[in-house]
Amino acid sequence: MSGEPRGLHAPFTDAVLRAIPLGALLVGDDDRVVAANPQFATVCGIEGVDLSTGASAEPIAEAVRRLLPDADAGAVRALRSQFVRKAEIGLRDGRTLLRSRQPIDTGDARLGVLWLVEDITEQRRYENDLHRHIGTLGELARDRAEFAARTSHELRTPLSTVLTFCELLADPAAGTLSAAQREYVDTIRRGAQRMQDMADGLLHRYAEAATTPPAYAPLDPGPLLTRLVSDTTPHATRGGVFLSLDLPAERPPLVADADRLERALAALLDNAVKFTPAGGARARSGPPPARGAPPQKPPPRPGVRIGGLPDTYGP
Repeated sequence: MSGEPRGLHAPFTDAVLRAIPLGALLVGDDDRVVAANPQFATVCGIEGVDLSTGASAEPIAEAVRRLLPDADAGAVRALRSQFVRKAEIGLRDGRTLLRSRQPIDTGDARLGVLWLVEDITEQRRYENDLHRHIGTLGELARDRAEFAARTSHELRTPLSTVLTFCELLADPAAGTLSAAQREYVDTIRRGAQRMQDMADGLLHRYAEAATTPPAYAPLDPGPLLTRLVSDTTPHATRGGVFLSLDLPAERPPLVADADRLERALAALLDNAVKFTPAGGARARSGPPPARGAPPQKPPPRPGVRIGGLPDTYGP
């Protein structure tokens, strides 16, 4: 074995390399080992190769080449004259190593080369899994957009027909309607218009929810609740559900987005009627209780069973 390479002190560099978590090998300008940490042999999988100070670096390079697929080994030999600082190396056993090398210079003289090796197999596997999941999510998003477009189109045509005939029925030229008939036509028109608004916004519902802030404004809940109860009553009556509205004359002030509140309350009432057994459901509006006062329970009355409350807020 030859002596210690000039300008590089083996005991000092050996201590420095042992502190590096990556596999590290320092080779002098005479292509002999100055120092190597134990991680280098473990990461590369070349246990048994001489990595002692003064050993030739050629057997180390040959041991690493034997771990490469034939095509990669040829590419490595072709690039020996080029100084590639970083490169990913795929091994025969399926692992992927990130190899980097940094020249050690002093002035115009090169003292050697520091080689660093890291096993990035798991990192690349996670990245590949992430890209695959992103691709899957993209396909699901496209499928959802296609479904939304098709559903919106299929709903828009019959709803437009319903609204058109509501206008024709409400036209005095078509004949005079009784008060009850006008109320029925108005109920049909409001329901169809609400569904058409949902169909028109189906494609952009998620984007609007994320980008459009709520339009808060003072709101009297009385007319809104009265209209919703009136619209829901025919459906509730057919199912044997009694629906009433307790609306105090003095109501608390309310600031809300009228459109969003109407959609939320309409869904709540529809689900309440759906999951309430025959007997009744009640919409209630009133002043908030005084500070510190216990909550007041409404009189006993058939309604949504306690176990069914989560279903009431579901789709």
